[in-house]
Amino acid sequence: MTTLDPASAIDYALSQSRWRASGLCLEFVDHCFGQPGSRLGDNGGPRNGSWQEAKDGYYFSRYQHLGDMNPPPGVPVYWETGPSRNEAGHIVLSLGGGWCRTTDYAGAASVSTQTIESITRARRWSRHPDGGYLGWTEDYGGNPIAGITGTTHPDATPFKEDDSMSAADVEQLKAYIDQRLIPGGFLLQCSAPGCGIALVAPGYFNGLSGEQVEQLIPIYGMPLDCGDNKRAWDVRVSSHLQGQVPGAIPRELAESALAAISKLAGN
Repeated sequence: MTTLDPASAIDYALSQSRWRASGLCLEFVDHCFGQPGSRLGDNGGPRNGSWQEAKDGYYFSRYQHLGDMNPPPGVPVYWETGPSRNEAGHIVLSLGGGWCRTTDYAGAASVSTQTIESITRARRWSRHPDGGYLGWTEDYGGNPIAGITGTTHPDATPFKEDDSMSAADVEQLKAYIDQRLIPGGFLLQCSAPGCGIALVAPGYFNGLSGEQVEQLIPIYGMPLDCGDNKRAWDVRVSSHLQGQVPGAIPRELAESALAAISKLAGN
């Protein structure tokens, strides 16, 4: 995993006026970020290093901003379809203020500055009357972006310090966590009809009540929000049920929970 520099990405994007061929938006943005390598497989996406469809960078990010047309400078921005109506999607680099650097919009293999709104407007055809705009992410291919990643989606604090907890309470808390640390699990949320909030893991799916969600957020963190995009929900659920995700609890989450327990126990 590589921490990416948004300013360097913008400098590179602005230095280019043409790309080697049309239809290579993902390759262009990848070069802007210095070709860091994909880590989408860590979050249920394509196997690490094999990212091929631009839109997967949005669907398999934990830091999504659905429908926001004013992303900060130096972050990737996504659409469901490409310039030629292909279904691999489209990715550009935000310049801030609603502007971006994109391939193929001033002619085949061109690199130009356009507004996010104008690109969305150009995509309004029968299958995507809304232009197929997805939004932007705080990471790129699972790699954090300096000064961006996690700044608007802070990690939930697993436990609050509570000096009144007895040793028995701590042991009960440990057992509670052990029972619920499903390998590779995370919370998924979607506001589309028939969805809701669920705990998802390789080969595992469990819809949750509001009370269950409150109990599990301290363990798994805030839900990954698909907004009202049922397709994003379906893609994630199906990929996990097919067992295509590495079955391991994120190290930082496990360490955070254990550290909190040790603190409560006075160790």
